[in-house]
Amino acid sequence: QCSIRDITEQKRIELALRCSEERLSHAFQAANDGLWDFNLETQTVYYSPRWKEMLGYDPDEFTSDLDTWTMLVHPEDREKALALLNGYLEGRLDTYRAEFRMHHKEGHWIYILSRGILAHDSQGRPLSPRRIIGTHLDITEQKQAENQLRESEARYRTLFEGSYDAMIIFRANPLKLVTCNSAALEMFGVPDLETFALLEPLDLFPEKQNDQALLQDKLQQVTELA
Repeated sequence: QCSIRDITEQKRIELALRCSEERLSHAFQAANDGLWDFNLETQTVYYSPRWKEMLGYDPDEFTSDLDTWTMLVHPEDREKALALLNGYLEGRLDTYRAEFRMHHKEGHWIYILSRGILAHDSQGRPLSPRRIIGTHLDITEQKQAENQLRESEARYRTLFEGSYDAMIIFRANPLKLVTCNSAALEMFGVPDLETFALLEPLDLFPEKQNDQALLQDKLQQVTELA
């Protein structure tokens, strides 16, 4: 005795899934993102060639498991990244988004922005086996620029606060006092920055408010940082 089972719908779903994955893969290649696909049941992970290329590796390097990712992520970033992933998978977070450092084959660290989403079918039902699919984006240049900006701001703040000259930062339009250094507080007899922020520019020279020309000359004696 034999039985016949109609698998047309199953084949249709499998074909649609393959087409969808191919379109997704092409889209990620065009965007220069690395693709990862984590099978939560088998604990295997697909890492795309671009994913590996970001880290200086060839397409045939690495094993397809989570240990590969764990090995490459910076020890100081690993726990937080895993916590964010688990929070998303357990429904405590609406999205999975994490930034962390990964070890490049040449020995340095690069910054990665990782995003992922649980895979669903066209009806919004989770796929079986359960999978999370995501991307890696190299944000090293962005992070380096942010670090350089912070260092520049710190240097500026040190010079600003340490200057013996009175310095005031104005907002140009409309003209408004923003902040000043200690020398300016002392010069104008203002007790603290909170009080300073409540003043209008003309409040600094009450005796000159009726003489705009003299007031302008006085303002020019104060270093203005735009």
